[in-house]
Amino acid sequence: MALNNRDSRWLATYQAGYEGAVVNYVLGEVCILAQVDAGAEAGTVYASTRDAMNRWIAANLSRAQTTYCDSFARDFAPMTLRERFLNAPEPLRELQRVRDPELRQVELAPRAPRQDQPRHLEELPSSADEPDRMAPESPKRVLCFYQLGEQLSVDQLHDLAEMRTQRTLIRELVNWLNAQLVCQKPPLETASTFPTGILAATPNWLVFGTQGGCPGPAGVPAPLTGPLPEPGESLLTFGDEGLNEVVATMARRSRELSQAAAPTEAPRPDVVVAVLDTSPTRTFLDDVANNPLNPPYSWLFGQVYDKVKDSVDNPPGLPSDYFTPFANYLPNWQGPERDPTIPRDSFSMADHGLFIAGIVQQLAPRVGLQLIRVIGDYGSCDLLAVASVAARLTNDILKNTTQRLVLNLSLGADVPINTEEGVDFSDGRVKRWLPNTFDDLAAQRKYQAEINDLLDRAHFSLRHLMEWLSNDRVLVVAATGNDDFVPPVGPKRPRYPAAYSSTLGVSATQKSQELAAYSNWGDEKTNLAPRNPPNGVATYGGNAQLPSGPGSGPAVIDTTAVPVDAIKGIFTAPTLPITGVPNTTGWVYWAGTSFATPIISAIAANHWAEHDKKTAGQVKAWILGKGVSPGVELLPGLPDVPCIVAEPT
Repeated sequence: MALNNRDSRWLATYQAGYEGAVVNYVLGEVCILAQVDAGAEAGTVYASTRDAMNRWIAANLSRAQTTYCDSFARDFAPMTLRERFLNAPEPLRELQRVRDPELRQVELAPRAPRQDQPRHLEELPSSADEPDRMAPESPKRVLCFYQLGEQLSVDQLHDLAEMRTQRTLIRELVNWLNAQLVCQKPPLETASTFPTGILAATPNWLVFGTQGGCPGPAGVPAPLTGPLPEPGESLLTFGDEGLNEVVATMARRSRELSQAAAPTEAPRPDVVVAVLDTSPTRTFLDDVANNPLNPPYSWLFGQVYDKVKDSVDNPPGLPSDYFTPFANYLPNWQGPERDPTIPRDSFSMADHGLFIAGIVQQLAPRVGLQLIRVIGDYGSCDLLAVASVAARLTNDILKNTTQRLVLNLSLGADVPINTEEGVDFSDGRVKRWLPNTFDDLAAQRKYQAEINDLLDRAHFSLRHLMEWLSNDRVLVVAATGNDDFVPPVGPKRPRYPAAYSSTLGVSATQKSQELAAYSNWGDEKTNLAPRNPPNGVATYGGNAQLPSGPGSGPAVIDTTAVPVDAIKGIFTAPTLPITGVPNTTGWVYWAGTSFATPIISAIAANHWAEHDKKTAGQVKAWILGKGVSPGVELLPGLPDVPCIVAEPT
């Protein structure tokens, strides 16, 4: 994620220090994951956790060593913290940019234990990776978000030296606190008793509409060529005729219901697909719906608008001013975001989520559909936004004993990834997180277990959120990311949250059924062999290519091909991002794992609507079973996970 500055005088400094301007978490903010009694009130937990942590930090900063000869120790030594907060009584403060105190923490309350499945359930195995359910008397976990010191000003966010300091402060704080939990031997100095109930400290990770060296879109959308899709026309066909029949049947029933004077069959809101993403405002969507010629209007937009208009700006969504600070952060569009002279509005991608909702509507028109903004117009937001909205939405859905939820997360966090095979020290994100250990092979070998634990703790907040969200009536489907354009070129491991075993990760294929040029792997590997059973799936996402290699972006879609190797979808902004091409039809081509993901979400929703006794794990197993297996070896260019074959019409 690059920090954008609109002051052209800063251009030379910015380009010279680009790495210093790359951030993947909100500067000056931290999340403490606490475990407390189930009956504890969230407000009390928030205050008591902050007080306990501040007392511990104050007591131990004065005892911290000032010199370290061990490179690993230097990566969690609070040296910069000591300089800035040694005499500060309250390093951790309430998160002032969030006005509503209830939005500063997210409760992951225990749920009732899973009941035995009734005998009439279909005999499909639940996912072996599904997390255990917490019993009602179990402790609950709370994500508490704080600011470190004073709230940062816009000028501080645009000052490279201060940015580097803020990155160091958060890295030191998170590593230092987590080291108390994972390092039980030198080089950690003896510290006073760590506060009980603290499971981890993490940054408030930035979250993006997924891709890039820092996540962002796989490429720019392109204007539609040729005739526009006719009402009801299928935009995708599947290699599995059964899936084609389901989509056709759903579309036919939807048309019959809409044309009937007195419908005899109710819609199916008992299955809801919730797209947590970007979105135009309700006011803008109303303007499009009421003025179909300006901006452009399409029949698919009309169907999506009817379903999502009430979810866009209403709870559990966030107030519109929540997203204002994130206009300062831009996801990677493969080059142009590095030039602060490019107008910021060129990076607007509010239609990213609307495009995704259109895919779901086209393939699953009879299920419920919600579009909830958790990402700002410029493609970025934070873990707090995703956690707050997802938790409240899931709680609302589970209050209804018949409803089931498919969460579509076409987003990712730029988190250093550690795997069963250990830490990949070729990953630049690891270098930013463990800068001293990164260059010390001896320390890497000596502290391999501790390094893995520290990296793991650094995203406990996101991991525990995904495990809590996933249950018998909630299926989380997430994009694996589009990092293949980033040197060294070659398929990368899936991003979080798609990499977690609690989610169903989705990678993207192109028209040839090979992995798309930008797509990450669909699953984690063991010695570069497919995992068995798999925990990811691939499907069509279209293709895009960089003009002339890494950093030359943005990636573009070849609109001269017949058919174009991209997904057709709706778009409402007057111009397209980056290129500024006018939007004259309300339709565009777009490509990315972001758009492969809703295909799987729609398939899951259709199947769940017809098999309402199944659990989320069984639906997930069914989807994996419908895919074409990659076999025992990963052949170059082919997906590493079962592939749901599809192609554009």
